[in-house]
Amino acid sequence: MDALIIQDLGFADLLKRYLPNMELHLSTQGTIYNMEGVKAAKKLNFSRAVLAREMNLDEIKSIVDENIMEVEVFIHGALCICYSGQCQMSMEIGGRSGNRGVCAQPCRLPYDIYGMTNSGKEPRLLSMKNFALSPKDLCTLD
Repeated sequence: MDALIIQDLGFADLLKRYLPNMELHLSTQGTIYNMEGVKAAKKLNFSRAVLAREMNLDEIKSIVDENIMEVEVFIHGALCICYSGQCQMSMEIGGRSGNRGVCAQPCRLPYDIYGMTNSGKEPRLLSMKNFALSPKDLCTLD
């Protein structure tokens, strides 16, 4: 085993105490989406941070250019509408947990959108079968 990918900081602390030579990587569920997060991961003795999926190329480049620690990034695939890997919607709607790597991608489904009428008492249908929660895919293969 080369390293463990960890999301829980308390568990990471226990691992460092009992397995001091084990290399630890902070999971995308660690919600590292800026330079401060990378610095915090380094301070907590992680050797690699898996950056949040919702970061754009400029944000990733600015972190990589600082060379604080190893970073891992997603370069292709679906973007999350919430913080990476922390969506509860998948389990509630699709019966599969995105937190366990089996996201049902409920954000890609069409939804009817309702709003309040002028009187503010009755909701009315504003749009049917709208993909309002569906972000574009991340495609940075080039």
